[in-house]
Amino acid sequence: MRHIQRIQRTLLIGIVFAAAACRGDGPTAPPPSPSVAGSYQLTTVDGQNLPVTVVDLGTYRASVASGTLTLSEDGTYLYTVGYQLDDGINIRAQADSDAGTWTLTGGSIALASTQSSFSLSGTVSDNVVRLQSTERLLVFRK
Repeated sequence: MRHIQRIQRTLLIGIVFAAAACRGDGPTAPPPSPSVAGSYQLTTVDGQNLPVTVVDLGTYRASVASGTLTLSEDGTYLYTVGYQLDDGINIRAQADSDAGTWTLTGGSIALASTQSSFSLSGTVSDNVVRLQSTERLLVFRK
């Protein structure tokens, strides 16, 4: 059962980030702007307000319930996601996190995980971070 939970958690994180491309070497950029650094709350996934179902296999459903992206002035980030797993018998709330580095070039932002091969890119403007992967658009607001 614990093995299945690990697989489910890995699947959910993969879906949420949905950026299975290898990280590779990112662009070198000047130190991040202090005005961009700060804490952002996940508000929408694919244009839908939270909670958002990201996996629906009939009796098994996974929904993103919350998320926080913290961009530190030293160029590191911490992303925490809260999700709800419903296996048709039990509903469980769980959280997971990812950390890494971020770079800013103009209005473009790139996040590269130091814990996995995930990377995301997007834009920053007016206290809003939009991260686009091949499958998901995540919008965070300061």
